Amino acid sequence: MVIHNWSTLTYGGTTSGQKQPEHIKMQDQKTVHEGRIYQLKLICGDEYPEKPPSVKFQSRINMSCVDQETGVVEPSLFPMLADWHREYTMEDILTQLKKEMASPQNRKLTQPPEGASDILSKLFCIPFLLYIPI
Repeated sequence: MVIHNWSTLTYGGTTSGQKQPEHIKMQDQKTVHEGRIYQLKLICGDEYPEKPPSVKFQSRINMSCVDQETGVVEPSLFPMLADWHREYTMEDILTQLKKEMASPQNRKLTQPPEGASDILSKLFCIPFLLYIPI
């Protein structure tokens, strides 16, 4: 089976998607990402696994390797994508992103408010808005 377009959610560094590896959990890291939910998209082109997938945060996040306008993880700023090896897996990418979140340059960065780009906020805000008295 070949996966070309893969989406995942991370919750404070815990990943859900095709796999839920235990070592992706961000326990006792005390970062600004703790308790937040991020949605990512990994897209594998025709040359995958020879070329790395593109990685894009669907949720807004402030990290040194992520373009703030597009949510794209910049390969030149994320060593795993810059020095890609065909043996790397989606799990490896997520593990490295978790490490990047916990790194000194990212662990305390102010994050955008959770909102419209957060899929769970959309799901939970709509029913809440129906109960607001007029």
